[in-house]
Amino acid sequence: MQNGPPGKSRTAIIRGIKHDAGRRDDISWMSLIRTARVPFAFQALVAAGLLLPPQMRDMLAALAETHAWRAWAAFPASMAVFGFLSWYWARATLSARFDLPDTRHAWDEAVELGRHGERPFVREAPLHIVPQAPIPLAGITGLLLALQSGALGLGVATLVSLLALWFLVDRRRRMRDWVRRTLMPGRVFLDVKLPHEMVRLRSTYSLRIWLRRAPFRFRKVLQRAPGGVWPASLLLALSVAVFSVTAAASCFPAARLDDPRNLIWTIWRGPTPVLLACALMLGPLSAASFVLDGLHMAVWVRGAPVGVRRPPIISTLLVVSLLIPGFVNLHAMRTVPGPLPVRPTLAAHWQAWQAACGSHTRPVVVAISGGAARAALWGAAVLAEIDLQADGRNAAIFAISTVSGGSLGAASYLSVRATSPPGAAGDPAACRLPPALQTPFKTYAEELGAADAIGPLLAGFVLSDVPRSLIGWAPALFGAPMRGGDRAAALERAFEANAQRAARHAGLRPTRLDAPYLSLAAPAMPLWIGLATERDTGGRVLLTPVQGGGQAWPFEGAVDLLAQLGADIPISTAVNATGRFPLLEPSAVAPPLHHGQDGLALIDGGYYDQSGLETALELAEWLRRQGASPILVAATGSGYGNGLGVHGTRSPSDDIVRCGAEDFRPEQPPTTEMAADVLAPLVGLNQARAGHVDALLRRARATWCASPSQNFFHFYLGARGEEPVPLNWVLSRQMADHVWLSAGHGPAGAESEDTFVRTNRCEAERLGGVLQASKARGSAPAPSWGLRPQTPILCVPSPPSDPSQQTALVGAARR
Repeated sequence: MQNGPPGKSRTAIIRGIKHDAGRRDDISWMSLIRTARVPFAFQALVAAGLLLPPQMRDMLAALAETHAWRAWAAFPASMAVFGFLSWYWARATLSARFDLPDTRHAWDEAVELGRHGERPFVREAPLHIVPQAPIPLAGITGLLLALQSGALGLGVATLVSLLALWFLVDRRRRMRDWVRRTLMPGRVFLDVKLPHEMVRLRSTYSLRIWLRRAPFRFRKVLQRAPGGVWPASLLLALSVAVFSVTAAASCFPAARLDDPRNLIWTIWRGPTPVLLACALMLGPLSAASFVLDGLHMAVWVRGAPVGVRRPPIISTLLVVSLLIPGFVNLHAMRTVPGPLPVRPTLAAHWQAWQAACGSHTRPVVVAISGGAARAALWGAAVLAEIDLQADGRNAAIFAISTVSGGSLGAASYLSVRATSPPGAAGDPAACRLPPALQTPFKTYAEELGAADAIGPLLAGFVLSDVPRSLIGWAPALFGAPMRGGDRAAALERAFEANAQRAARHAGLRPTRLDAPYLSLAAPAMPLWIGLATERDTGGRVLLTPVQGGGQAWPFEGAVDLLAQLGADIPISTAVNATGRFPLLEPSAVAPPLHHGQDGLALIDGGYYDQSGLETALELAEWLRRQGASPILVAATGSGYGNGLGVHGTRSPSDDIVRCGAEDFRPEQPPTTEMAADVLAPLVGLNQARAGHVDALLRRARATWCASPSQNFFHFYLGARGEEPVPLNWVLSRQMADHVWLSAGHGPAGAESEDTFVRTNRCEAERLGGVLQASKARGSAPAPSWGLRPQTPILCVPSPPSDPSQQTALVGAARR
């Protein structure tokens, strides 16, 4: 019998195999790591996912801020579980490969026999170090992340938990022997003697031989795992049961199954859910990899192997998970049961808004950019600031154009507005956030915007989308609607759960985010228009409460999403429909309404316009044609731009375009950083979005700043000192406070040296000055936010005559 290529086989004997005693490099470090490649691959993936993205640092800082001990302790506990199961299955596969009982004597004997050619030779150091390595690696990863995040207490707790686990693992044999001597003194145990090396554990190039040996190899993994067959079988059964349930649930994504899924996904915050999910995946994948390692797939050509030596496990799963959704619809959008309600035209809504808010009330059109949680909180803060400046004056927000994370900010604002007490018809105050709700709204918006939603998203990917990609094609081929139940639904359900917790904390009863999107549409309510990008054409898709067509559809080339769906969607789905960032989330599929039509596949609206400004500009132009005098406000949730400039002051950003700022000079390009030419296609495509936004801002400045009064205002979220506000679906409290403060809501003098904070405050004061000319009759004075600055903030003239002052002080610089 030959187990290898011609001329390379060794002599097989009945109970053992004679090896070449002259070789001293039979088994290398890399050979051992390849055997335990699943645990080590997951260790590398987890380490890269935790340490490389800057978002994870603020996420851990948010965990360190929580006062709930269970949420705080979840991260060290999940790292301990992940480290333990990584060690357990690495130990199991290595022990099974050499058929080693879980005793130090047996492992030492195997090394000694290898020196004499009775077994494969393994150096003592790698044989004892490689199986133990996953636990300290997990501890070091957690500690490094904590040091990056400033959450030293959480890092120490993680390291201590892993060290305690390492100590127990190292002493497990002594504890096991003590239990056996004490409780079972007369029993003989057979797992302590080193057996002969088994032929059936060796790899083969014959598929027929491998099929006969596969059950034996599987049993060896369970038998040689620490603790024996029963603990290994229970851990493996638990993993298989969890993934079987989630796989079955992912194939039947009915609405009633979303609640238990949401309960599972939102128990813990941060990376805990995905760490536990990865830990559960280790057992089945390790056992499968060891069984498949018994089959060599390479073809030998002239004495050299050609092809894959071992069947790939993780690579196959990744490829299947990415390819299957391209052929089968597995991610249809969630909808509200029933037909789509009749929506008014834009002209009809404009007339109804005038009747509710007053015919002389100036409409304000707001564009909120994308940017996940930072854009959500920034959009809510800017909307609150606009209402504050408009209080007592004839002005109200008429429409909000949003992209991606900005949609969550609009949803938080509108959900509170929808439940506010109705005002008198024709009174502008009826179309603004009541003063009594302004402070509770700040609490609600901060809690919702900063709450963790990335943990459920990642857990939904591991526990739902991976099994759905493997088996979900079967029901989809038979016409079963794969609607909801994926990682996108996990994110949406997290929005809903976070909103309920935030409402309880703020003492509010806003419209729930699982309510229909059109429940936020009313004559006194602003139009919420969300932007998405059609994946296959690059076109614009709008989510809007008004129907398209005719003269009252100023959005050129834009597709009406609700008309395509033929149904309403939940508010949380409306938020996520504008923010489906590829790979992080699947494309949102809107199936064709009628047979023979094409459906839509939606991705993040930022691919078309990451500012939301183009839709706002078209709507403002339409309002001007109706005889109105609209005001256009852009809220850019960038989170970047700070840094030390001349004389130690913070330099302005190139991304701010405001009325009165320095004119653009074509002969002087904007500040930039050179990128490698090999990255030109990717960098160019990505930065083209910023160039498009810059052109839109300049178009708005040229059109709406030239009138007798300023009608364009730009609020820009800058970094916190030199630390950018992270692009993530979770924010620490210090970052959330900075975002709200940047819109002017903070104690007197707080961050007053910050150019962006100061110029945003000046922009708000200019907005209030423009609205002062249309003060409403009998209105109360503007209320205080409690934390609002009570001292005036010096506004820098735009532009200053001294170029050095432009560089150091003006927040609205060249661009």
